[in-house]
Amino acid sequence: MVILKKILKWFGLILLSILTLLALADALWVFGPQLMAERKISDLNNYAQGVSKLDIPDKTKIIALGEASHGNVEFQELKLAVLQTLVEKEGVKSFALEMDFGEGLLIDDYIRKGQGNLDDIVESLDFTIYRTDQIKKLIEWMKDYNSDKDESQQLSFYGFDMQNPSNGIQPILTYCKNQKIDLSDDDKNTLNLLKQALNQLSDSDRTALIQVLHDIQTKILSDQMTRQAQLISQEINCIFKGLDYYQDYMTDYVSMNNFRDRCMAENVAWIQELEKSRGHEAIMIAGHNGHVALKGINYKTMGQHLEEKFSDQYFVIGTDYFHTKVNINTIGQDIGRGNHSFNSADPLAAQAKNYGGFYYLDFASVDKEGQTSDLISEPMSMGSLGEGYSFLMHLLPNSHRIKQIPKDLYHAMIFVYKANPIHPYSEK
Repeated sequence: MVILKKILKWFGLILLSILTLLALADALWVFGPQLMAERKISDLNNYAQGVSKLDIPDKTKIIALGEASHGNVEFQELKLAVLQTLVEKEGVKSFALEMDFGEGLLIDDYIRKGQGNLDDIVESLDFTIYRTDQIKKLIEWMKDYNSDKDESQQLSFYGFDMQNPSNGIQPILTYCKNQKIDLSDDDKNTLNLLKQALNQLSDSDRTALIQVLHDIQTKILSDQMTRQAQLISQEINCIFKGLDYYQDYMTDYVSMNNFRDRCMAENVAWIQELEKSRGHEAIMIAGHNGHVALKGINYKTMGQHLEEKFSDQYFVIGTDYFHTKVNINTIGQDIGRGNHSFNSADPLAAQAKNYGGFYYLDFASVDKEGQTSDLISEPMSMGSLGEGYSFLMHLLPNSHRIKQIPKDLYHAMIFVYKANPIHPYSEK
């Protein structure tokens, strides 16, 4: 009995020692890289600039701004700061956001025609991340800018996503009413099927919905193609893509993202062509780093598609944080959102504390030799947070830190030292 107790005692001590070593190893894994990242970069002063100093190559047609997380105030504010700079310095007259195309139509009608109520529009948006004061401020600035401009010089707002087409119903119905395109009550009821979960539509409902949309599009295409007619026709195309997305591409993560990013790239290219017809070739788009980047890890990004089509006329600016407290959706049904803290261990983002909290770095301006050049040319830790949170992420830093070569992903980056959480109005 005494021997057994001694064995159990030693076994307990050994187990405790192993657990302690594992805890220390995990702490080093999580916190070691971020401590190392704060070392000073000797030649960064030669290249760090304010955001207002950004200079885009003259031939650029699409300027993309990424965000390392959706749920931070600073990345939403950067959308407006960069847009203002591009409008002033580059003659950009449009902004396209990672939201559904139909939602973009509602905002465009507001900023160009004063139609609708901004609070109602923002609170109707499907993505919680856009129901914020920062997005309202961006929209209001665009509306104020347009107030004394001729139609040809007004700013336009677009969405380039196709996941949530329910907000496209109202623009379609309004257009049909204004153009005296007759829709029966059955047609209108069929359109309202878009408010249901599209992956749960019956085959008969899906067929009926496609037929009604085809009929409307045929009538639109037979008329003179005004800008509004083109927008409504494209919204119908986006709905078709959304229906395919939920029926054919939801089986696995890779196929789902490959299809979605290809569709978003096609929408961006369509928007650029429409703006070109208005005399404004350069457009600004904004979305997650994982979509705008020049390459992805598990799927072909929107940015890859756009670079293939536009080559060096596509210019992408990534972003990163060093510290963040992010508002993010917890994985699991009906759990809701919360604020959680992370660190990217990004050595370039760590330096933002020396530049008032953020700075812009154009990779083309960096000499081929030096510490900054080495960092952007080799695999480096960077933050990446989407819309899914689990407590395990704090134990597994690779779940929210990507290690890739910055120059392979972006042409430039904006670094934020400390990012704060958004405060969404409500959850739908």
